[in-house]
Amino acid sequence: MNSLSKEIRYRVNHLDEIVSVNEAWDAFAADNCGAHLTAPHVIGRPLWDFIADRTTRLVYRDVLARARRGHPVSFDFRCDAPDCRRRLRMEVLGEPDDCAEFRVRPLSVEPRPMQPLLDPNQPHSEALLRVCGWCKKVDVGNRWVEVEEAVPLLRLFEKPRLPDITHGICEVCYTRMLATLDDGLAS
Repeated sequence: MNSLSKEIRYRVNHLDEIVSVNEAWDAFAADNCGAHLTAPHVIGRPLWDFIADRTTRLVYRDVLARARRGHPVSFDFRCDAPDCRRRLRMEVLGEPDDCAEFRVRPLSVEPRPMQPLLDPNQPHSEALLRVCGWCKKVDVGNRWVEVEEAVPLLRLFEKPRLPDITHGICEVCYTRMLATLDDGLAS
């Protein structure tokens, strides 16, 4: 949790390639089993290598376009660990030469019982389970629920291995992000 005490910053160039990350980025990655996401592994790569969901990519493209037009965009999201809920705020600012800077700062950290589904060290199957990249709710087919509710609903511990996680965006967060982007243009 110490890695959340400082603001995480990263920059992308006009081609949306990651050109810099700060020390807080590397500390956060190291503290969260993300050695493959430290500076040597992300610098020079497109931001899009790290966002798989089509709708989420569209939202981020819109965020970047608006920030680059001089309309900074700010929104809250969650980045949970197996043993805590983390609420963060991201701010995206346009910079000269069509670059953009992302700033992420913590809002709150709330401990919770360990959730093996969110533990990257647990063995996972080839199956994918979609989790909202903003609120961290799990898609259980006809609705989105917290991980604590999804595990028994989907009977995940009855399976030989837990599914791997992929990220998307739920309808509530998508609507909220569209409103945030619309409000940013109005102000």
